[in-house]
Amino acid sequence: MRRLLVLVGALTSMGAHCAHVAPAPGGGPEVALQRMAERSAKMRNLRGFASVTGWDAETTFKGKLLVVAERPGRVHIQVLSPFDQPIAYLATDGKTLDLYMLRSGRFLRGAATSDNLAKLLPMRIEPAVFVEALLGAPPLPHGADAKAALQWDPQAAVYVLRYDDRPWPVAWLRPDDLAPTHAGWLAPGDQRGWTLELWDYEGGAPKRLAFDHRTSGSGFELTWDQVEFNVPDLPAETWRIEVPRGVQLETLDGLPGSR
Repeated sequence: MRRLLVLVGALTSMGAHCAHVAPAPGGGPEVALQRMAERSAKMRNLRGFASVTGWDAETTFKGKLLVVAERPGRVHIQVLSPFDQPIAYLATDGKTLDLYMLRSGRFLRGAATSDNLAKLLPMRIEPAVFVEALLGAPPLPHGADAKAALQWDPQAAVYVLRYDDRPWPVAWLRPDDLAPTHAGWLAPGDQRGWTLELWDYEGGAPKRLAFDHRTSGSGFELTWDQVEFNVPDLPAETWRIEVPRGVQLETLDGLPGSR
């Protein structure tokens, strides 16, 4: 498993050993930002089956997921058994997160936070950022009013995306279609951060992507086996799970026990 431990700065320094300097594409960063926004607007949601390999500091595991995701932070995940039967469900509407684990019989409900998403997936990432990554878009800024800026790196021949609330590069984008190939940033209170790598774009979205959280040594790689985009009329029930009869609800983060 390729570890993404030296990503930040790697692409921006690779040109130091190369004499070729690429001129910026026509239109400059301002036009590229507009193109980036237009590209992201074309992808609203997705639904598909994916193979995953996850890891933490001690173990590595493989599995299969059914994933439904929609902007701005709605996610539905089913963990499937080798016989393609669900053994765990996770759903969030971007505000509340439900997690039902059939083998243990536990049902958890809490806020849609990175810590609660990590109870199913080996990463601490906000659901909205997870959705953007699945759709092949750059990560979101922390602040609602943060402004994005693109800078052309002539040595690496890529655009470097930054937000004004972050002093480090956030993502590296291909100049032809503004698709991100790498991203790296710090979560609040996290001094080492985590990275994202995306490969094999088809239809505007990556077929493979990998998260690597450098602080905990955990992460996972996801490969789509089958996926469709812009699925019409996803029902509101997709983003919630009803507590099964006879199952006790466990509340997380002080969230009330009912919606």
